[in-house]
Parts: sequence; structure tokens; C-alpha cells
Amino acid sequence: MDQEQPTTCPACGNPATGKFCSSCGVILHASCPSCGAQLGVGSKFCHECGNAIARSFSQSRKPWIVGGAVVAVIALAAVVWYNATRDRINAPNPTGFSAVASTDISQMSPREQSDRLFNRVMAAQERGDQSEVDFFVPMAIQAYGLMGELDSDARYHLGLLHTVGELYELALLQADSLDVQSPGHLFAAMLRGSVASARGETTDLRAAHQSFLDLYDRELATGKPEYGEHTTSISIFLAEARSNVTRQKN
Repeated sequence: MDQEQPTTCPACGNPATGKFCSSCGVILHASCPSCGAQLGVGSKFCHECGNAIARSFSQSRKPWIVGGAVVAVIALAAVVWYNATRDRINAPNPTGFSAVASTDISQMSPREQSDRLFNRVMAAQERGDQSEVDFFVPMAIQAYGLMGELDSDARYHLGLLHTVGELYELALLQADSLDVQSPGHLFAAMLRGSVASARGETTDLRAAHQSFLDLYDRELATGKPEYGEHTTSISIFLAEARSNVTRQKN
């Protein structure tokens, strides 16, 4: 059996094989929703029926996809930052993303490191501390990229980091990947809603809210553990979705 030849990931530029990029986690191959034909990396239109498939990949004004050498420098900077702020403890915030005290993350597992950095970014964003957000977002994105295969929870975290970092197309790719990995997952609609809200796209936001409401009861009944871990965020998005959809109907 011929071994699959590596391709270039349209998001991070690294060599990749299989369905998902092992460096950044975005989907590499999918099926056309119109005719079912297998699509290649970064396909925007189906080669069989011409159906539009994917959003164009555009560069953000914050190009934070970096190479291995830069990762090492960032990691060193993180240690310096943590040591300089070791006694700083942030209060919990209403989104449910717990703020974290500065600690040495070098002894943690890759997942623990990723989630710790994610929590730090989200807490800093809630406080309006943009300098801390800018400092930690690239590290957090790289941490998830080094984890390998991502579960739905990690993929949602990565998509939110992309959104905070204004890497909106990458966030939408994570939403698309969630749909392939776990069809109907609430986090896909929530990511699309977050991107639409950040961009001020009212039509896309309404579509994300409606999709979330259509899926909510069925999905919540599945008892997926990640839903329990993000109860506050889901409740906030649910309230926003109901308000938006009701307002549009009136």
C-alpha cells in the first residue's frame, strides 16, 4: 500500500498528512457537502461539482505562527515572565475561565501547559490587559499545536485563542474541523459566533446563534464532558442566542 505523501498545511505551512494537521490541528481533507467528492488541502471549490467549500485563508495583522527556534525563545520568555510575576494571582471572572497564578509550567504535561496558558489569556482578556494577552497568545497557540491530535475541548480552546489573537480564519477552520470531528458540536457554533461578534458581522452572528439553538437540546443530552467544563460559557452564549433570534423575529 502506497504511503500517503505529505502536503503543506494551508494554515501553518508545515508538512502534514492525514485528515488533520499535526502542527496546528486544522482539517486537511473533507468531503464536498453537495456531491460527496473527496477534497484536497485548502480546497475552496469542489473539483467535481464546483460547489463553494471553504473560506479563503487570509493573513491577520498579527502573524503569530512561528517556527521551532522561535518557540524556544518564547518558552524562555515565559519562564522569565512567570518568575517575575510569581506572586500575582488573578480573581475568577464571569466567563468561567479561571485566572491562574504565575507558576513554573515546565513540569506540567503538554495538555496542562496548554490549558494553563489558555486560562491565563482568557483571564487577561476579561481584565482588559492587552499587553498580557499579546504576550501569551502566541505561546498558548504553539502549546496546543505541539499536543498532536486535539480533542473537541482542546480544539475549542485553540479556536478561541485564534479569535482573541485576531486570527479569524484559523478560528473558523477550527470550527470546520470540529464539525468533521464531532458533527453538531455546540463549540463549532460558538466559535463561529465569537468570530462574527469580533468582526461585527451581524448576519453570520445570527446564523451561528440559530445553529446553536437548533442543536442545543440534542447536544446537551449527549452529556459530553466538555459541556460540563464550559457550563458558564454555554449559558452565556445560549442567553445571547435566544435574545438575538427573538429580537430578529419581532
